[in-house]
Amino acid sequence: MLLLLFNSYNIFAFPSKAVLLLGGKLGASKTQFEKELLQCKEILEENAVSVTLFTTATCSWKEIANEASEADLLIYSGHGVNISGNYGGFLLANGQVISPEQIRRDLHFKKNTLVYFLHTCGSAGSSALDRYALTETQAQNRVMNYASPFIQNGASAVLAINWNDQVFSILNDMLIPYRVDTSTNEEGEMFIHQHGSTIGESYVKVCNELNQSIIINLPYPGKDEMSLYVSHNDPTIRRDYLYVTNEKGEVEEVYTERPTGKKGPITYELSFVGDSNFRW
Repeated sequence: MLLLLFNSYNIFAFPSKAVLLLGGKLGASKTQFEKELLQCKEILEENAVSVTLFTTATCSWKEIANEASEADLLIYSGHGVNISGNYGGFLLANGQVISPEQIRRDLHFKKNTLVYFLHTCGSAGSSALDRYALTETQAQNRVMNYASPFIQNGASAVLAINWNDQVFSILNDMLIPYRVDTSTNEEGEMFIHQHGSTIGESYVKVCNELNQSIIINLPYPGKDEMSLYVSHNDPTIRRDYLYVTNEKGEVEEVYTERPTGKKGPITYELSFVGDSNFRW
């Protein structure tokens, strides 16, 4: 007998609504930022997700907040916000700065909401305005400043991605309706389990592909089930990943490091805060 089991996350938590938000005053950056948002929109709609896209200066914060509070996914692509030395929030297309306090006040999310920051200074740690090598603690604090309002108001995870087009890797992993695994019970019945990747699996996969090391892994304050990951790029080192079989016959991923001969400071370009076991 062949039994088919659908993962309950796919039945009840698969996203139905997404809000995509293009930031303001982007200048030469607008082409790349808008292109990514439009491609995100296409991917989502191909997976039957309803998308609301905010790109113009006529969009008000009230309108955005109302839509985002009903969404399963919020993606912001745009400049970072630095208020009196503290990073966090949005810069809207109309020039309005939305602070972390306004987000805490106005956005209350569903349990299964994910938030993405794309190319947003400080959201993953590093900023285009940095004139010095950032420390791990400084990177962590910036990531927390951006993510905390969303996590505190119910979001499952907040990701920040500063690499062009890498959001598509994570979206596609998360939106695969059915990844098939099989198992057999004691009666010899075969079960087919169907599910997409967890958000943590997708994040680590992108880190490996981009030669990023996850150097900060801490519990989120007050939420034991949630973690904080801040990844860094060290241009002086290249990591080569291999799959090997250990003594138990299990396949493990390991890596070796070798110098690249390049110079440059360590930068922080990917971050994750939330429940790494979450999946749609």
